[in-house]
Amino acid sequence: MEKSLLYVSKSLIAPDRKAEAMRDIVMVAQSRNMSLGVTGALIATDSHFAQLLEGTPEAIEEVMGSISEDPRHTDVQVIQDCAIERRRFPKWSMAYSGLATYVAHYVEPLLSDASVDHYPDNARQLTRLMDKLVNG
Repeated sequence: MEKSLLYVSKSLIAPDRKAEAMRDIVMVAQSRNMSLGVTGALIATDSHFAQLLEGTPEAIEEVMGSISEDPRHTDVQVIQDCAIERRRFPKWSMAYSGLATYVAHYVEPLLSDASVDHYPDNARQLTRLMDKLVNG
């Protein structure tokens, strides 16, 4: 069984360090995720992150342990955690297409309450947006 996990968080990266920090984050994530068989996509806005991870529960747990300890962000909130039949991003150990400030209005509402039951439409829209950005 595989699962999909979507989380959002608040970025603590200074604007003048954002480009360099994102290169580091993506490089480490791609390598780690590939070794664990995890796929997914990352969106970064000026002040937030949103990431969708796919893989075995054990691999996702390992990645989330690392993410939770990362000092470059805070308020990590799992928005969706569910079993999946197939992956959305099977070819991407970590898809990232650059700073996406225009998607902040999808991410910010999800930070106001950690329960996807209150924001299922926003979570679905964010996931569809990630899918569209990565898979066209």
